[in-house]
Parts: sequence; C-alpha cells; structure tokens
Amino acid sequence: MILHILAPFDSSVETGLSVRYTLVDTIEDRNIGQVIEEGMGEAGLYVTVQIEGNRKEKESELFSLIKSLGLVNASIKEIVD
Repeated sequence: MILHILAPFDSSVETGLSVRYTLVDTIEDRNIGQVIEEGMGEAGLYVTVQIEGNRKEKESELFSLIKSLGLVNASIKEIVD
C-alpha cells in the first residue's frame, strides 16, 4: 500500500528541508515504511511511503511522528493504482 503525506508549512525553505529530512529518516529508521518519493512544492512538503501491514497502525504512527515535528495541517491519503 502506498500513502502520500502532504504537509503545508509556513517556515523558511531551510526549515522545511530540515523537517522533511527528519521525517523521511525517522519513517525509515522506525520501519514504518519505505520512502519512495519526497520533495517540496508550493503546497508544502510531500512524502510518498510504501507500507506493509496494518494500515491504521501505520497511519497512527505517521500522524504521531508528523505531529511531533509540528506539522499540524498534514494529510495522509492512500494512492490507488
């Protein structure tokens, strides 16, 4: 299953990059999933993650991580092929 995280932010580009790198590294370090794409755009930072296992559990872990990084308006959506 592939999940897409979109997190708008109001900070500088440098802060956004730092948060994105921390998010990506932590997702992989905690074995939440494998990051298959990441970037930044006008809408904010985005990360696409392939996960295995219980979707609700993984989403809960992701939301907890996102909240801890101060990304309060983030959304997670499943990408359907």
